[in-house]
Amino acid sequence: MVKEVTDATFEQDWKEVLDGDLLEIVSSPYGGVNLRWNDVWAAHRCLLALMEHGVRPGEGLVLLAGYMKILPRSFVDLYEGRIMNIHPSLLPAFPGRDAQRQALAYGAKVAGCTVHFVAPEVDAGPIIIQKAVEVREDDDEDSLASRILRQEHRIYPQAVALFAEGRLRIRGRRVLVSR
Repeated sequence: MVKEVTDATFEQDWKEVLDGDLLEIVSSPYGGVNLRWNDVWAAHRCLLALMEHGVRPGEGLVLLAGYMKILPRSFVDLYEGRIMNIHPSLLPAFPGRDAQRQALAYGAKVAGCTVHFVAPEVDAGPIIIQKAVEVREDDDEDSLASRILRQEHRIYPQAVALFAEGRLRIRGRRVLVSR
């Protein structure tokens, strides 16, 4: 179901996000478009670029990685169930920034990474895939982050493949994977 988003709602939602950050929009493994969020029209251009690359509400997939902003609710609602993110922790533990630092400070024995569908709240969407990574006694943020990144590079493509194969179904907070 596509939710109606008015221009006024869209403009209001983007005011906190549009500060010049670079967002890469990739429609396939072979190409993409870089856009800068610098005004409301840039956000509109983003939507047009997504649509030109076949990513429309109800079809296509938006992938986020390292995007450290909260997307506007209107955008998340428009592409509900079609935006994925990768996060370097086993969500719901250690959401937001500095996940490895949080895990080490907490004394966690296991860290990891999570691919999830994006929700309007930070790192709160339904979980698709997770991979655990042991926290070693001699770990610092960099060593832990490096091992987690290797797992991120494995599970993100797996999640995208499951989506492309039509094998993911969101049921409340759960993502069901069909065989």
